[in-house]
Amino acid sequence: DETKFIGGEPEDYYCAAIRFGDDWYVAGINAFGARNINFDYAFLDDGNYTAEIFTDGNDRHSVKNESKTVTKSSNETINMASNGGFVGKLTKN
Repeated sequence: DETKFIGGEPEDYYCAAIRFGDDWYVAGINAFGARNINFDYAFLDDGNYTAEIFTDGNDRHSVKNESKTVTKSSNETINMASNGGFVGKLTKN
């Protein structure tokens, strides 16, 4: 229904948020070199959202999962491994 560019550079990394109905999906993919991605949730409507975030684990074969409540004023920092990424689903409460 709607796509918001969060950040990125060609051949470096890309991060976007996509809305489908009332839910948002955020994702990022990284090329070479580990990096931290910093972004806010200003694209959200008012209210609370449950964020289920899956990020790179301690090695290339593991994944970390975190669930938390976010709002449009929340900020996020995600560490992406070299050739790694993250994905998350934001469900309105």
